[in-house]
Amino acid sequence: MPFLAVSCRSLPRHTESGTQPTTLTSWLDATLGGTLFIDDLPHMPEGLQQQVATVLDHDHRTADLRGTRLTRARIITGADPQWAATFDATGFCPRLFYRLNAIHIAKYT
Repeated sequence: MPFLAVSCRSLPRHTESGTQPTTLTSWLDATLGGTLFIDDLPHMPEGLQQQVATVLDHDHRTADLRGTRLTRARIITGADPQWAATFDATGFCPRLFYRLNAIHIAKYT
């Protein structure tokens, strides 16, 4: 099963035209049947936040020469534990935060 890790900290905020240069669709296609790990979630560009929220709200289908198929992938995210407490002040997409805020895994030292 494929595994793809993406750090939002390394993504460019916008191109000159104002569109996002990286798309969630290409990530989901690369992880078909596998896992997509999105790290540094608070640094995700706003346009990409909307894309992820839309995909989580609806089925995502991929089209190719054989037709269309439903894309299945696990999406796991990572963020600083203190970020969730200050979420309201960050301007992060509330719909996406709600969809991703399902299970917390705490790291104990």
